[in-house]
Amino acid sequence: MDNLIPSLIEMAGPVGATAAILLLAFAAIIRWKGWKGFGDGDRMISSSRVDQIDSKLGTIDKRLKEVEVDLASRPTREDLYRVELMIGRMDERQKSMEAMAKAIGSAVTRIEDFMLSYAKEQGKK
Repeated sequence: MDNLIPSLIEMAGPVGATAAILLLAFAAIIRWKGWKGFGDGDRMISSSRVDQIDSKLGTIDKRLKEVEVDLASRPTREDLYRVELMIGRMDERQKSMEAMAKAIGSAVTRIEDFMLSYAKEQGKK
């Protein structure tokens, strides 16, 4: 111990030696207090309180796992994007089918008009 302080001053300078001495003093005080802190011993947590906290942490852990499972089963951003693309394609197909139905309806109307006019001409003869 006698050689410790001069060797610290020689290696780290006066500031380093002072810091090391303060650190050693702080460690000695903490060890002397028994790691209980600098306050009274009544601030220590009782074992029943530790058990209660452990129980609450177990409950929180269980709930967290349930949330993780729920989140894992939900669709990802990529899944939603693919669904959006599919809906867009279906919308385009529906629009083209509507246009085709309109064209078919017009064609049927023309054919009906032609048939009615042809029937009228045949009825006049």
